[in-house]
Amino acid sequence: VHSQKGQRHLIAVARRLASARPDMVFVLLGEGADRAALEALAADLPNVVFEGFVENVGDYLDAADAFVLPSLHEGIGGACLDAMYFGLPIVASAVDGVPEIVGHEDNGLLVAPADEQALFDALCRVYDERVLADELGRRGRVLSERYTPDQMAERYLEVYARVG
Repeated sequence: VHSQKGQRHLIAVARRLASARPDMVFVLLGEGADRAALEALAADLPNVVFEGFVENVGDYLDAADAFVLPSLHEGIGGACLDAMYFGLPIVASAVDGVPEIVGHEDNGLLVAPADEQALFDALCRVYDERVLADELGRRGRVLSERYTPDQMAERYLEVYARVG
């Protein structure tokens, strides 16, 4: 749904990137009330693919070069953690809880929500500056290890032991 995830902004940027970086392809996963309208908006774009709901998200992340979360509002941005686990550089909107896990120029690039120019620039940086992209991905992978189920369970047990 665009009102949360901001896909219209991503599609607008993909439209510009179709000529600026023609081999950059955007794969959108998931279902929602706006899917048909978003598909219509991108119907003429060769660089936007809608896969819909998939159970094997990890396969898509494993094949990706970067992860984009152009949200207008977001909880913690747990999808970013999933992408970090796969060593992907993150380009995300600096909304709500996202900056708590995505550090600008540490493990990703943060942009203002709905700022299409900033999103365009950040995606070009990740595409053009492979050393930067690789380092962002490496740092994200390290961070993601702190959020595995085992690590989370261990930290919960530590909290319970302190208050119990």
